Amino acid sequence: MGPGLGGEQQAPEGHQRVRNHLLDLWRDREGGTWNRTIALLSTHPVSMFRQYFTLRSTANLDTGGKARQIPRNHTINY
Repeated sequence: MGPGLGGEQQAPEGHQRVRNHLLDLWRDREGGTWNRTIALLSTHPVSMFRQYFTLRSTANLDTGGKARQIPRNHTINY
């Protein structure tokens, strides 16, 4: 991690992609609120985005085609 503007630390590239996945999911699939995600993560600690995405259905959060497309939009396919 290196310093960013104003001295804050920049997240590694992988963390930035996960952050972007979450922001797009909240904005596009949950109507701009993260309340259900916070409730989900309060009861199910996860260490990987895949775990979180798999658990989304238990909190009545979208896991269908449009939600699955968001991570694909942020993934580099080599």
